[in-house]
Amino acid sequence: MKTLGFFILFFGFFGVMMHAQEMQGLVIQSPLSDTHRIENQAKLNAHAGIFPLAPGVENKLIALGRDSLFTQKERAQRIEALLDLNAGLSTQQINTFSVAGIHVQEQYKGKWHFRLNAGLYAANLPDYLETTNTQDILPGVGEKAFNSGSDLALAPYFSTALGYTFNKHFHLEAGRGKHFWGDGYRSGVLSHNAAPFPYAKLTTSVWNIKYVNVWGSMKDISALDNLGSRRKFTTMHALSWNIHKRFNMTVFESVVWQNSDSLSTRNFELNYLNPVVFFRPLEFAQGSADNALLGVGFKYRGRQDWQAYTQIYFDEFLLFELRRALGWWGNKFAFQFGLKKWNVLPGLHALTEVNLARPYTYTHGSVFQAYGHLQQSLAHPLETNFVEWVNHWTYSKRDLNFEFTHMWAIYGRDKNDENFGGNIFRSYANPAKQYDNYLAQGLKSNVQLVRLRGGKTLGKRENGIQAFTEILFRHEQNDDWSRTEAYLNFGIRSALYSSWNDR
Repeated sequence: MKTLGFFILFFGFFGVMMHAQEMQGLVIQSPLSDTHRIENQAKLNAHAGIFPLAPGVENKLIALGRDSLFTQKERAQRIEALLDLNAGLSTQQINTFSVAGIHVQEQYKGKWHFRLNAGLYAANLPDYLETTNTQDILPGVGEKAFNSGSDLALAPYFSTALGYTFNKHFHLEAGRGKHFWGDGYRSGVLSHNAAPFPYAKLTTSVWNIKYVNVWGSMKDISALDNLGSRRKFTTMHALSWNIHKRFNMTVFESVVWQNSDSLSTRNFELNYLNPVVFFRPLEFAQGSADNALLGVGFKYRGRQDWQAYTQIYFDEFLLFELRRALGWWGNKFAFQFGLKKWNVLPGLHALTEVNLARPYTYTHGSVFQAYGHLQQSLAHPLETNFVEWVNHWTYSKRDLNFEFTHMWAIYGRDKNDENFGGNIFRSYANPAKQYDNYLAQGLKSNVQLVRLRGGKTLGKRENGIQAFTEILFRHEQNDDWSRTEAYLNFGIRSALYSSWNDR
């Protein structure tokens, strides 16, 4: 393990050296960081809600509302470090969650762009993350390559994209990576929670409308049915309409289907290649075998640098049952509402947000068609059957920056082997009860998380190498057990890195 530690440190140092020898081009800033994403939205146009925010996108270009890498130069290249070397102490053990790698980016004549992020994670996860990690998956990263007897897990990270802009209306991109659809700290549609997946993306911009199509390939691992792993596919699209310069409406739709079952092999469903079709009628015409979801989002931008936003995502519902209000299990939906204010004081930005998901939301009759990838939810890290309130504050001045995050949540999980709708990777075929279902039912846990992080940028501000210290406190309690954890972390990281410990 000493050899492994030396390798990680050497790789990270090598990346920093290349980072310092930067080539000409625009400044790269934090496409993976949720904090920087929220701050950048102060400069974004109203279509920010379906901005992909994949690794390698640049701040100045985000401010222009573009989807990918463009510059005014004939050709621009960039080599950066993908770096997070940190160690920490907790009430139980020493924890690490480090990555060392490289980011490469190039564009040519404002038409072609390419980006690559490759690295190696080494992690000794906190207890509360380990409890959600039963399939040798590193949260937000992917499958573990190695798990030693000392609980140090290794996992490679790889994302890439190659894109081409045909004209001002059409842009095509293919690669392997993450996407974020929404305007909040979380997303009920598509977020950075799960590991990267292969995809193709078509963006169409006409008048005040932006239309994004994503076709993806994913992998599902079922611990409950003991059926191993199976390939599955997804098609998603989002239609964003700037109704007014301050008001935007976005319609989301997605469908997930498995590659094969005991009767046949489907592979990629060609009918879902149609970029303008509505999935629900098509899925119904094919026998309603797939997992189709439909949602809508609204956003209003105020005059004094504030924004209100909301999302509602329907997995399944019957209007008749909604009107009866008897808690029918099949009324499955997720909801989000939030407020953001930039420059409360100079450099101080604030966000408050409420998220919830009814029991059984994102689940399906076939566990392989759940709304997830590699045993991780594509939407919210708490998956389903929860209510959450998040407050996030950031402050920056020159080369100093600070973050404060508070998360309170109650969520329900299955108990006594009964299905209370708390696990998206469990079939909804046998719900514990047909009616009188409510939020956080089953084994109800109450969670409080507080995280305070401070950092100082080293060297040039735009380079993004930062020394930081982080304090995290988390308390969780339910009828079966109670656990309190405290962590002190410190290290250095690049702006291209984002942690996934706020759950």
